[in-house]
Amino acid sequence: MIYDYYYFRQLTPTEKTLYLALYNGVIKLQKEIQVPGISADSDTIDRVYHAITHDCPHLYYFNQSALNLRISKVETIFLPQYFCSPEQVTLYNARLEAAVNRLVRDLRLEYAPESVKVRRVHDYFCENVVYDREALCTENVNRLVAAHSVTGVFARKRAVCEGIAKAVKLLLNAAGMKCIVVSGRSTNETNIPPEGRGCPHPQSEIGDIPRPTIGDWGHTTPHNQRLGTYHAPQSKIGGKTRRGAKPGEGQNLAREGRADQPEKAADIENGEPHAWNIVKINGTTFHLDVTWDITTSNKERNEIQYDYYNLSDARIRRDHGHFTGVPACRTAAEDYFVQSHLDFYSKRELCAHILQGVDAGRQAFYFRYNGREPIDQIVSDMADFLQQEVFRRRYGSIRVMSSMNRTQGTGRISYEVVSGK
Repeated sequence: MIYDYYYFRQLTPTEKTLYLALYNGVIKLQKEIQVPGISADSDTIDRVYHAITHDCPHLYYFNQSALNLRISKVETIFLPQYFCSPEQVTLYNARLEAAVNRLVRDLRLEYAPESVKVRRVHDYFCENVVYDREALCTENVNRLVAAHSVTGVFARKRAVCEGIAKAVKLLLNAAGMKCIVVSGRSTNETNIPPEGRGCPHPQSEIGDIPRPTIGDWGHTTPHNQRLGTYHAPQSKIGGKTRRGAKPGEGQNLAREGRADQPEKAADIENGEPHAWNIVKINGTTFHLDVTWDITTSNKERNEIQYDYYNLSDARIRRDHGHFTGVPACRTAAEDYFVQSHLDFYSKRELCAHILQGVDAGRQAFYFRYNGREPIDQIVSDMADFLQQEVFRRRYGSIRVMSSMNRTQGTGRISYEVVSGK
């Protein structure tokens, strides 16, 4: 595998020492990882844990939401929990590696232009992966763990935002792309349909995973040490093979500019924890939220959504926020609507576009509107306009269907002929 250790490169020397100790210990499945000479405080542990859990989707077998610690004045001791036995780790690492390499081959990613790689990965996920809403409230530990990791995607093709974002990173990294996981908050992740919009029983890529083996992690604590459990600061946010890669050896996104400005989107403070990606295409960084495009794509109608495809900071902040320490995304050059010339700033432009499509026999229209009128009104007006123009040309009755994304200003309008005259 090829890995992108972006967050590792942002750490201080002391934090890097802790990161490397934890990383190498987890790779060896050590139950106690000693780091002499460092007495870490909570902020340091926070940064190290954030970095390693965002950099390393291939470490799916250790608990990435809580970490037991023993800290004294002279050392820090990590006490990680593991969900798999050594034999299971060996087995599933091989299956995961094979599944990722197979997708790199099947999607023809290795020699494709970077913009094409991102499009193919995005579309593959939208067509084949289901948002696993049930995993958020299940008592099945196996399903919960899988949904928040790459195994949910590659073993079951079902996951939540954290697992999806980590799988996107893993696949794009394997294809030679620079991609990181970003965690923050979003305005409303509860809009996801209860059953998603995918196949109820998708085919497995690496086989099912047995119930995790979680051992007894009780420890005696000397009187001069403090024992604690570190919890992640927010709840689950919600190519060619190269073996033996270590942090710092992989790719990293350039550090020119950070997206640290305060967000201006509405309702972010009351939003849900969320995870997505930032991808670098031809030297420029963009936000990519595959999860939200999965949940609004319609597999039955072969409609793939691109509302969150290669967005700038300004655009993503309409409904995402609380992300810091990541590269700034200042341009919309690779935005789907910009690239496809489907960005409209007036009703007159949009009407002309729909009219041209009707004359060409098109039955579906997907667009983004940036004018003054609210998208609700625009979609309603365009649906009426479409019905009027089709009826006038075809002399028949049609049924018009529409949907919209209020925060991003996108709309879909389509029709089917009901009867003719």
